[in-house]
Amino acid sequence: MKKNIFGTAFFLLCTLITAGSCAGSDDTAQETTGNCIITQATMGSLVRFMPTKASDGTDSTYTVTVQGSGYPLTIDQLHGTICNLDSLPVGTDISRIVFSSFSASGTVSIKSLTTGNDTVFSASDSTDFSQIRLITAYATDGVSKRTYAIEIRRHQEWPDSTTWTFGGTPSEVAASMGGRAFAGAGQLTAFISTADGPHMLTAPAATPAEMTIATIGTTNLNVRSVQKQGNTYYATADGQVVRSTDGLTWTADGLQATNFTSLLAAGTKTLIATDGTYFYSSSDGARTWAKDASEMASMPQAGLSGTVLTSASDPTQERAYVIGTREGKSELWCRTLDTTGEVSHAWMHLAANENEDTTCPVLDNYTLLPYDGGLLLLGEAGGNLSTPVISYDGGHTWKSGILKRPTDATASTVCAAVGEGGQVYLLLGGTGQIWYGHINRLGWREVKKAYKE
Repeated sequence: MKKNIFGTAFFLLCTLITAGSCAGSDDTAQETTGNCIITQATMGSLVRFMPTKASDGTDSTYTVTVQGSGYPLTIDQLHGTICNLDSLPVGTDISRIVFSSFSASGTVSIKSLTTGNDTVFSASDSTDFSQIRLITAYATDGVSKRTYAIEIRRHQEWPDSTTWTFGGTPSEVAASMGGRAFAGAGQLTAFISTADGPHMLTAPAATPAEMTIATIGTTNLNVRSVQKQGNTYYATADGQVVRSTDGLTWTADGLQATNFTSLLAAGTKTLIATDGTYFYSSSDGARTWAKDASEMASMPQAGLSGTVLTSASDPTQERAYVIGTREGKSELWCRTLDTTGEVSHAWMHLAANENEDTTCPVLDNYTLLPYDGGLLLLGEAGGNLSTPVISYDGGHTWKSGILKRPTDATASTVCAAVGEGGQVYLLLGGTGQIWYGHINRLGWREVKKAYKE
């Protein structure tokens, strides 16, 4: 029988190829790549130290847990940064950060704080992030790498504490016998009366001690009655309403003749005044005035001050508040202002709260200002600056200790204003002290909580 030589040769060739392939089956070929990227990082549970008082009155601390996952880390691949846009609470220990999850291609190292050399990074180990740390992702190709700067942000101040800055003692403020102040657009403006007559003080809001003073031509201007509506100032002078665009030159031209004791408040469209017996309002820039109500037995008569709050739910609705004293008691009135002009609301008297801890204090020369979504009330008490109180329920209850008083502040008269970021400015007559400060959380910048890969 004749053998098939070609078939035998093909079989032997296939056998050799198969044998060679199996012989190398224990050696896995390693693919290399240039990928070197951190794609995800989440902080685990963190420790926060909270201040307290021990039973013996000494300062002490206790700890609470902060969930790091509530403060997402944003990864900026373009600039090589990783940070938490929403800062951790003050007191959080960031010297021992553990990550609950961490994803990266390749291997990751971290630059040592002591030697400056790269060391292996383990997300599950406690790592000190009390300063910006550099971590590097290395690709498996042995060449490519990418370095990131990780910043773990933490608030440096307690949110509900008050920070005051002393602004000096200008002689112009020391001579003040009271007045009215405004803050906004980076400027502080105050109208004060002195033995020489009324003056206007202006200063940068950031450096209020750098004041300039100018004499107001209208010598009988009631500086405590000054109100600002838009870019125009209004006040009373010998009972007549006057207005000014620069604060120095005042005129009654075109304004209805009146016999008011004071202007009390200014809303978006409404000005409010009193003759000591009635409230009056004007919605056309003081050109005409209307009596708001019949005579009220509890109308405040001394130390009056007023302000207007805009509704948080409906910007077309505002609420005017006027406070003062009558027969040794505080009297607070309010009225809703409809900026559309469709509805007219009556004044309402808010009866005094009988709880002595939350009742409205009796002060000399009130200053009522919008603050933190509520009402800030301060003034003069016993010839000095009063303890500030705040109401968050429309004047029904008042709480002290929210905006704390500057420890070393002393005054014979008080002139105050609220500016951006909840900054409160105090111009204290007699001593000339200037203080400016705020509840810390009101000065914090709002950030968008974002997470990027």
